Parts: sequence; structure tokens; C-alpha cells
Amino acid sequence: MDLSVFPVVTKGGNCLFFMISYGFEKLYFERIYGHCMSRNSASRKVMEKIGFKFEGTLRHGIKKGEVFEDLDLLGMIRSDYEKILLHPTHQKYRRRFKEGRNNNDKSSYI
Repeated sequence: MDLSVFPVVTKGGNCLFFMISYGFEKLYFERIYGHCMSRNSASRKVMEKIGFKFEGTLRHGIKKGEVFEDLDLLGMIRSDYEKILLHPTHQKYRRRFKEGRNNNDKSSYI
């Protein structure tokens, strides 16, 4: 797959974008969300760079060892995803993904 059509340049970001594309395009999700520890700014930046929007903080959302940690919740809805794909660099990817839906040939989008 040509990764140059994705909006981010890191492998982790490209992988995440592919997974959310699969969720919206193949599984027909309306909303996808993710969370990370509030102190983990790198994970939050990757999600925001892809298009996730900050929705709030879950105070003491997880216990790590003996300490409770806050979690930042970020989400994306279908209309956010569709706005991202309207960008000209995504048109080639979008066509390839839709072709995979029509003929069930997984090699066209993997």
C-alpha cells in the first residue's frame, strides 16, 4: 500500500488512520474513540494529528500499579472522517478502498 496518501508521516499514525478507515468504510461505524493517559502527550498528539477531537478527561480512569491515572478521551465521528478524506491527497486512497468493498478483494486495501 502506498502510505504517502495518508495525512501523517509516522508509521504508528498511518496504522491508526488505516484502522479508523476500516472502521468507517468497512464496518460502518458512526463513532470511534480512543483514550490515553493524560500525561502521555505523544499518544494524544498522534490521535489529534489524525483528526480525533478532545472530548474530556476521565479522572482516575485507570489504576496503574497503586496509583490512579487520569485518561484523556478523544473521538471522531463519521462526518469528521469524511472531511479528512475530501482532501485531494486522499482521493486515490478513497477510490482504492471503495473498490475493495465492491469486489471483496482484501488485497486492494491491505
